[in-house]
Amino acid sequence: ADFRFGIPMTWAAGPWQTKFGYYHISSHVGDEYLIANPGFQRVNYVRDSLLFGIGYFATESVRLYGETAWAFHHSVAEPWEFQFGAEYSPPIVAGRRGMPFAAANVQLFEEQDFGGSLNVMAGWQWRSEISNRLLRIGMQYFNGKSSQFAFYNQSEQLIGFGIWLDQ
Repeated sequence: ADFRFGIPMTWAAGPWQTKFGYYHISSHVGDEYLIANPGFQRVNYVRDSLLFGIGYFATESVRLYGETAWAFHHSVAEPWEFQFGAEYSPPIVAGRRGMPFAAANVQLFEEQDFGGSLNVMAGWQWRSEISNRLLRIGMQYFNGKSSQFAFYNQSEQLIGFGIWLDQ
């Protein structure tokens, strides 16, 4: 089980967005896994980090972003983490026909020699005219180091289908 707790603060002005905050990650392998795999070397992955990020709407539909985090307290984890990506999500209310969306994110951790991971999503979205909520369906592809930090040095490749509701 991975636990993430954080206190992000965000600001936006015009096409620019900024984020500053703190987060804690703690990763623990469950007892059932340890019993079934007695040779598994348990790791105590912990990171307490300060983060800073910038986002920019290059167009009304395209957002670019980057983020860095520095862990002032860590175990197994190393201090630096970088993340960047791009999103395409038209703000248009298109009624029942909807609109396409796409996103790509790269995340790099120092303890993985900055090898990191790639996450790509694409599909179709419907935006509510009343609440501005966003319903999306689509495919997701992940290739890189495990997002379960007890297995931080193992590589994974995932393909999935999702339904997302953005409030």
